[in-house]
Amino acid sequence: MIANDQSFSKKPSTKMHLDINSCFATIEQQANPHLRGWPIAIAAYDSPGGCIVAPSTEAKTFGVRVGMKVAEGKKSLPRFRGFNSRSRQIPICTPEA
Repeated sequence: MIANDQSFSKKPSTKMHLDINSCFATIEQQANPHLRGWPIAIAAYDSPGGCIVAPSTEAKTFGVRVGMKVAEGKKSLPRFRGFNSRSRQIPICTPEA
């Protein structure tokens, strides 16, 4: 344990804020190349009351936001449908084929 009067650096600390809201969607797009460029959203559940936890950058351009219910996300982009990713069993919304 470091004593109160000692520190790693005498310089003022730097704070960094990372916005990783779309992180999980981006990871899914990297893992599944056929999803790249498409608006997708990772949701806690794919039911209408499920909560979107990670919209992709493409989905954000259509108004899909973190914390939005899946039903609201479908209103923003009506062609969205929910499905479970087979590789990770993560419910996500993707455009219908």
